[in-house]
Amino acid sequence: MRTNALLSIDVVSDTLRQGYGFAATALTRLGSDIADTFSFEAAGARYVAKFHRIDTVTTLELFDWQGGVQQLLSAAGQPVPSCITAFNGHSAFARDDDQGSVAVQVMGWHAGEPLLQVTTDPPLHRRLGVTAGRFHKALQFAPLPPSLVIHDWDVRRLEERLRDCVSRLPRSRTREICGWALDALELSRTTERLGELPAAIIHQDLNDSNILLTPQREVACILDFGDMTFGPRVAEVAVLAAYVSRRSEDPARAIDEVLGGFISEVAIEEAETEVVVPLVTGRLALNLASNALRLGAGHRAEYANERIAGSLEALERLASSALPSDA
Repeated sequence: MRTNALLSIDVVSDTLRQGYGFAATALTRLGSDIADTFSFEAAGARYVAKFHRIDTVTTLELFDWQGGVQQLLSAAGQPVPSCITAFNGHSAFARDDDQGSVAVQVMGWHAGEPLLQVTTDPPLHRRLGVTAGRFHKALQFAPLPPSLVIHDWDVRRLEERLRDCVSRLPRSRTREICGWALDALELSRTTERLGELPAAIIHQDLNDSNILLTPQREVACILDFGDMTFGPRVAEVAVLAAYVSRRSEDPARAIDEVLGGFISEVAIEEAETEVVVPLVTGRLALNLASNALRLGAGHRAEYANERIAGSLEALERLASSALPSDA
C-alpha cells in the first residue's frame, strides 16, 4: 500500500455507493497516517471508511485478508469493529479512478475514549497488557496472510528506519535522545535476535490512538489492522508498552505492568522479554523522529503533532533511569 493523496469527497461518496450501496452523509475526514479515513452516516447508522491507494492485486488480497480477520475476531467476541461485506462478497472493495486504484473497507462506528486522551495508572496498564494477551491468543486462529509484507512500522525495520530518520534530523534534543535509543537498539543486537524469536500473527499497532476505552476504563475497541502481519510475537507487547509508557510519569513501571499483564495470558520466552525495552525505546524514538520530520509536511503536520505527544518526555525518563546511579 502506498501513501494517499487526499481523496475528494465526490470520489469517496461514489465509491461507497458503488461498493456498498451507501448514500453517505455527514462525511468527515479523520486523522490517519497512511490511509484516508472518514466517518459517515447512512440509513440511520454511523460508519468508518478506510481508503488506500493500492499498487497490485497482492496488495488488495492483503487488504481483504486484514478485513476478514477483523470479521473473525468480531464474531469471536473480541473488541474489534467488524468489516461490512461489500457487494463483491469481500471485506474490501476496489475501483479505478484517474489516479490508479483505490480500495476501501467499511466498519461500524465504535464509541469510546482514545487511550491517548486518558489519564492512566498502573492497574490500567496491567489490564491493557492482559487484554492484549487475550487478543493475541484469539488472533492465532486467523488464517496466515496471503503474502509476507514488511511495512514501514514493522519491528524488523525499526533499526533501519530509525537510523535514517535520526540522520535527517537537525541538531536538537530530539536528535540526541533518538540517537541514544538507536545506540541502545544496536548494542542489544535486537534486530539480529528477532529472527530467532517465536513468530505469530500480530496486530503490531496497539498504539494509544487505536485503543478505545469505556467509561469504566475497560477496552471498548481495538482499531486499525493495517499493520497486521506474521512476525515476531514480542512486537505485540512491545508496541503497546511503548505507547502506554508515554502516558505515565514512570514509564519503566508502565512497561513492567503491561508486560506482566501480557505474560499472564501468553507464556513468552526469556529471550523475548530481553528485547522488550530496546524495542520500546526504539519505537518511541521512531515515533518521535519520523513525526518531527513531518511537522512541516502540509496536511500530515497536524496529525504528526498529535502523534508526537509524550514521546520525548518518556524517552528522557527512560534514558535517565538507564544511567548508572553515580552518573
